[in-house]
Amino acid sequence: MQIEAEKVEWYIVLKNWFFNNSYIIFLSYSSCFLIFYLIYYFNSNLHGLLLDYADLIDFLKTLCILSFTAGIFTVTLKYFQYLKVFEGEFNRIINSQNFESKLQSIVSTITFSEDFLNKQGDLTEIWKKVTLIKYKKEFPELYYKIEKNIKNNLFENNSLDKYYKNVQISYEFELAEDNKTINVKEFSSFTIVRNSIDDFFWEFFVTFSQQIEKENNQESVLLIQSFTRIDDEKIDLKKCIITNQEENENFVKKKYSYPLGKKKEYHIERCFQFSQIIEDDRIVSFSSSHVVDDLTVRIKLCKKLQIVFEPVGDNLFNKENIFQDRICYVNRDVFLPGEKYKIFLYRTHDNN
Repeated sequence: MQIEAEKVEWYIVLKNWFFNNSYIIFLSYSSCFLIFYLIYYFNSNLHGLLLDYADLIDFLKTLCILSFTAGIFTVTLKYFQYLKVFEGEFNRIINSQNFESKLQSIVSTITFSEDFLNKQGDLTEIWKKVTLIKYKKEFPELYYKIEKNIKNNLFENNSLDKYYKNVQISYEFELAEDNKTINVKEFSSFTIVRNSIDDFFWEFFVTFSQQIEKENNQESVLLIQSFTRIDDEKIDLKKCIITNQEENENFVKKKYSYPLGKKKEYHIERCFQFSQIIEDDRIVSFSSSHVVDDLTVRIKLCKKLQIVFEPVGDNLFNKENIFQDRICYVNRDVFLPGEKYKIFLYRTHDNN
């Protein structure tokens, strides 16, 4: 069964065409007459030839202005008509489930992009929320207690200004004649890598026996100037000051500070010499509040001593046997802030 298309009268088609294209008609007429009028106005010969038609030309000029106004008005109506259609289509799109899922995907991608995160000023809070969200789901009753105590050393401001590269630490342990005092020499070389050339204070700690401190009253005894250099220049002990000191019954912990600046890298060679009583303290350890990239530890012992080398936490070291006179442990990976290892010292005859 065929359905014949309804026949539309020609004048209706013409009327619809006129209304749909009226702005073209009005603006076309206006543009054409404007060109003619400009030529007519500025060309004296043409002006003279058409002098008898001056009234008609003025009438057509008025009609041109009206036509131009009508064209602009029609265009405006068309604009609002299309805007209404666009608004309806836009509402249909944004209300669709497909658009919602795509929008969520795009927002999620932007939110967790590096560029977006780098512009945020509350990365610590963002890290806490991301870290704790799974724990909150499983144990919501503990969430707020854990939130108060959670901490990331990488986000501490003092750990973000530099890191240590190619750290090499050498120990020389010798048991004194009294068979209880361990004389320690600690040699280290490394590179401080900065994120700017601003002035800053290089800070480091030394812990030693309280009894040894009482016997030694001069601070310079600990840091050996002849073996301590910065970029191949001897350290100025007058600038190396103690900014903090913690004491308990047996130990002293001193914090040293030294001013540096104007460079992004500093090559350090350093030597400490101190002693400790084996009954009070048989441990030598190394920790850092900054990232350490590549760490080598070498240990030289006298015949009266032996050691147990113990990595801390998940830190891993490979033992190397290339030296005949010392023990060597190496890790070419990156260490996060915190304690790296402990060395336990024993007299040789203690285990016999």
